[in-house]
Amino acid sequence: MVTRTAQNNDTQRWVFGQVGAVYTMRQKSNGRFVDAREVAANDFSMVTRPAQNSDTQRWLVLPVGEGTFSIQQLSNGRFVDAHGSSANDFSVVTRPSSNRTAQRWFCVKV
Repeated sequence: MVTRTAQNNDTQRWVFGQVGAVYTMRQKSNGRFVDAREVAANDFSMVTRPAQNSDTQRWLVLPVGEGTFSIQQLSNGRFVDAHGSSANDFSVVTRPSSNRTAQRWFCVKV
């Protein structure tokens, strides 16, 4: 997964499904679920995959303030984070909590 400027299409729209107290996130354009690699060799990169019905595809969505949220993977407690550089293709990964703005996300209903 990567971050991009607004494209106004379903590749940037996500369907949140509630599973108890946690959520799944599914890309609207292809129906695949947000997941993250769990090894450092893959930079803990975020990916989309078919449904696996596992905690790697379950997320805690936590309000941070000012309309932003942090998103924490249930399986390992790591937080969704974004590289801010084109050198890393603005890729999205999971990291330990850092209180950085790269771990704060807007969730806007469309």
